[in-house]
Amino acid sequence: MRKEGDMNCVECGNEIEEKNGKCLRCGALHDVKAVSLNQEQPVGTKWMKFWIYTLPLGAVISVLGAVAFFKKVPFLSIIMICWAALDLILFYGLYKKTLWGWKLNWVNIALMFIVYVMPGPGYEALSAGHFGRITAASLWIWANYIYWKKRRFLFVNV
Repeated sequence: MRKEGDMNCVECGNEIEEKNGKCLRCGALHDVKAVSLNQEQPVGTKWMKFWIYTLPLGAVISVLGAVAFFKKVPFLSIIMICWAALDLILFYGLYKKTLWGWKLNWVNIALMFIVYVMPGPGYEALSAGHFGRITAASLWIWANYIYWKKRRFLFVNV
């Protein structure tokens, strides 16, 4: 049973022995003072909640887009359906705060980054407009990296 003051492993999210800082599940060693200080500071979860609850909306938009583009670009429609499935699986994993959901979120963020930096209609590769998209996507991924990395301890192995 969990008590107030229990600390979690940064690697797997399981409980850490207070006396020696060893994780009971994966065996990782931690500096007990640093871990307890890090976990005593509250972290905001507003962005995480927003992110989680917009995933089903993104899935619906992907399916609608897939239906609209099916006759013109069937391959794109298949990709959009797969992404919708990923969004729904990711929604479940993040909502339940599972470690696999946290890891799958990194895949989703990487895929979004790749899509954002691909040259689109009206942009030539490495033009000023494309450079702007690369810059915006880089800032977006950097901010998400910092946000999600700090909240790793909220997610546990199931």
